[in-house]
Amino acid sequence: MGNRLATAASLYLRQHGEDPVDWWPWSEEALHTAERSGRPILLSIGYSACHWCHVMAHESFADPAVAELINANFVAIKVDREERPDLDRNYQLAHQALNRRAGGWPLTAFLDPLLRLPFFIGTYFPPNAAHGLPAFSDLLSKLATWYGEHRKDWSVEVRGLADFLQQHGVDPAEQGPLHRGPIDAAAAGLLAAVDWQHGGRQGAPKFPAHSELAWGLGRLPRWQRDASTDPLDALPIDVLAQQSALNALLRGEQREGGAPEHALFSMARIVDSGLQDHIGGGFFRYCADADWNLPHFEKMLYDNAQWLSNLAEAQQVVPSKLWRDAALGVVRWLQEEMSLPEGGFASALDADSEGGEGASYVWTQQEWRACLGGDAGWMAEIYGLDRDANAGNEHWHLRRRLGEQGLSELAARLQLDESQLRKRMEQLKRGLRLQRGQRPAPQRDEKCLTAANGLLLRGLVQAARAFDRSDWLELAVELCDQVSRRVRDGSRLRALDYPQQRGGPGFLDDYAALLLGLIELLQARFQPLLLEWAIELAESLLRDFEHLEVGGFWFSAHDQVETVHRGKPVFDDAAPAGNALAARGLQQLGSLLAEPRYIRAAERSLRSAWSSLSQAPDGCCSMLQVLQAHLRPPPVLIARLANVSEHQRWHRALQQAEQQRFDVYRLPAADSLLPTALESKRWLSGGRVYWCEGVRCLPRFDNPVALLSAMDRFAENASG
Repeated sequence: MGNRLATAASLYLRQHGEDPVDWWPWSEEALHTAERSGRPILLSIGYSACHWCHVMAHESFADPAVAELINANFVAIKVDREERPDLDRNYQLAHQALNRRAGGWPLTAFLDPLLRLPFFIGTYFPPNAAHGLPAFSDLLSKLATWYGEHRKDWSVEVRGLADFLQQHGVDPAEQGPLHRGPIDAAAAGLLAAVDWQHGGRQGAPKFPAHSELAWGLGRLPRWQRDASTDPLDALPIDVLAQQSALNALLRGEQREGGAPEHALFSMARIVDSGLQDHIGGGFFRYCADADWNLPHFEKMLYDNAQWLSNLAEAQQVVPSKLWRDAALGVVRWLQEEMSLPEGGFASALDADSEGGEGASYVWTQQEWRACLGGDAGWMAEIYGLDRDANAGNEHWHLRRRLGEQGLSELAARLQLDESQLRKRMEQLKRGLRLQRGQRPAPQRDEKCLTAANGLLLRGLVQAARAFDRSDWLELAVELCDQVSRRVRDGSRLRALDYPQQRGGPGFLDDYAALLLGLIELLQARFQPLLLEWAIELAESLLRDFEHLEVGGFWFSAHDQVETVHRGKPVFDDAAPAGNALAARGLQQLGSLLAEPRYIRAAERSLRSAWSSLSQAPDGCCSMLQVLQAHLRPPPVLIARLANVSEHQRWHRALQQAEQQRFDVYRLPAADSLLPTALESKRWLSGGRVYWCEGVRCLPRFDNPVALLSAMDRFAENASG
C-alpha cells in the first residue's frame, strides 16, 4: 500500500515509500504531530545515490519488527539532503558537536519534539551489534526508554547545544588589515597531510578535495601558449620543466613539494585510479581504500562539475593527454547519461543497481574476453585485469595501470605507433561501453539542482576554453538557457526543479554558484542579458543573504523558514563554501562594473570568516582564493571589438592576459544599454582595450603592443 512518501517528488523519499515505517516528509504537520504526541522524532537524512543509505534501508527500515518499534515510539521523518540542505547542515553540525567527529549519510538523529534538537545522533547503525555500534533495534528500545525517563532533565541540558548551534560561525569581524598569513599556514598544514604515494590526503576513505586541488593549481604559472603551436607537442621551456617535475613525481622519483605539486600529483594519480570510470566517463564520489582502488559507485553532478574545472586548470598549467581524455569522458557521460529532457543535468546516478553496488561497472574475465577477443590480453595489462580481482568474487573494477611510458612500451611490443594503439583502445572501449549498456542501469535522480548546474556551467566554459572545444561552449550556452527557464522565479531562484513539480526557494550556494557560472560565460561570450542576470543575482545576495551587522552571507535567505542553526558556510565540503563562491563572484562582478558595493561586501565576507581562516585555513581553500584576489586583485581587461579583423589583431595580447589570470571580457562594439561603467568604454576603429583594477581604470590601450608591454611590467612587479 505504501506510506506517505510513495508519491513524493524526491526520488530518495520515494525509495522509502514501501517501507513498513510510518514515514513523514519534513513538514509542519509532521512536527505538530510529534509535539502533540510527545513522542521523540526519528530523523533520517540521506540521498538517492547513497550506498550506505540503501544498506540501512534494506537491513532495518524494511524490517517489520524494526518498523513496529519505530512506529510505536517515534514520529519518523525522512529528509532528502539535496531538497533541504539547510536541515542537513544543521544536524551534521550537531553530530560534530556531540560526537567530536564529522557525520555523513545516512544521518540518524533522535530529536526532542519541541526543541527539535538531538538527544542522540549517529550515522549508519547495523541490524546486529558490530564494529562498536549497537544493533539498531536495541538502540531504538533503549532510547525510547531513556527519553521517557529523562525528558525533563535533558530538556534543560540541551540548551547548551542550542546556544552552540546558534552561535557557531558567527564570530566578530576582523577589524585590522588582512594579510597572507592564512595562505602560508594552509600550505604548511596541507603538506603535512599529503599522501605522496597515492595522492590526496593520507588514510582512507579517500575523497577528492576539489577546492584544495583548485587552490594548489591556481598557485602555478600557466603555460604561455603560442597560438601557432600544437599545445601537446610544442611546449615552451618553463612548461617542459613543469611536465618533467610531474613525470618525476609520477615515477616516484620525487615525493615532496608544495601545494601546487601536491595538486598536480594527486590529480594525475586519481585520474588513473579507480575513481574514474574509464569506460563510461566521469568520476565516482569517493574510494573506500587508501590507494583509490575501489569506489563506492555513486556519481554526483557536483563532483564532476568540479572535475571539469580542475582538469581545465591543469591543462592550462601542464598540457597533457591525461587531462584531455578525462575531460572528454566527463562531458560524454554528461551528454549520454545525465542530460534531462526538461533541460539541465540530473543530480546523481545511484551506487547500486540490480545485482548490488557497482554491478553495472565491474567485469569478470569471461565477460572481458567475450567482448574484446584477441585484444583482451593487452587491454587487461592497461586496466589491471592481469592482476588479482579487486572488486571481490572474481570481479574486476578498472583502473589504468600503465602510464604514458608504459603505453609507449606496449605500443612498441605490439609493433604499433602509439597513435594507432590509442585509436584501437578507443574502439575497444566503445565496444565495452556498448556491452555494459546492456546491463541493468543504476537509477538516475531526476532533480535539476541549481547549485550543481551552476558549478557545471562554470566547469563547461572553463573546459571549453582550455581544451579549445567550441561544442562544449555551445553546450554551456544551452545549459544556461535551460537553467534560467527551470529555476528562475522572477528575481529569485528555486533550489531545484523536478520533472513534474517545482522545488523550494534557493539557498546561498544556488545564487553564488550560478553567479560564478554566468561570469565565466560572460568572459567566453559576452551577452548583455547574461550580465543583467548576473547583476540580479548579486543584488539578491546583498539584499537577501548578507549578514549586515557582521558581514558574510547566511546559508538561507532572510525570509526563509527559521531553523535551529542558520549558518554562514566558510569551510569547504564536497563543494566550495557558499561564502567563498559569493565573495569571489562579487569581487569579479564588482571589478567589471567598478561597483564598490560588491567589492566591499566581498571584503566583509573575508573579515567575517577571518577567525576560521586563521584557525583552520586548510579547510577554507576556496576562501583563500578570495583572500588572494583581495590582496592582489587580478586586472580586468575590457575589449571593445567590432569584427573578426579586430579580434585577430588583439588575440595574442588578450590570450596572454588570460594566461596571466586576468579577467578578460570581449564586448561587441555596438552593444548598448550596458551599465554606465561599460557603456563609457567606447569603441575605436581597430579595437580598444581598457585595463581596470578594483574600481579604478588605467589609461586605455589602442595598440596590442602597448598592452603586451604593460602586461610584461605587471608580471615583473608581481614576481618581484
